[in-house]
Amino acid sequence: DPNTTIVDHYARFSESEANGELNIEYGSVNPRKTLTTNTICGNVVGCVFFKGVGYSAQMILTLDNGSETITVVSSAVMHNQ
Repeated sequence: DPNTTIVDHYARFSESEANGELNIEYGSVNPRKTLTTNTICGNVVGCVFFKGVGYSAQMILTLDNGSETITVVSSAVMHNQ
């Protein structure tokens, strides 16, 4: 429910340096249960997450397939904390 004020799910991003993948794990908060872990993208050479001012969060993702490098900057406003 996008209008709820109760935190009931979580998402955790992680970078796998061994195989250059960005993963997301998500599930329910209580009881703590992981529903699934998915690979979002490959060829990851850099991934930086940080919390900005207030409720903002940002991710800077750098991808490199050996012939081309691209940097993607994503920002979001956290709905529940």
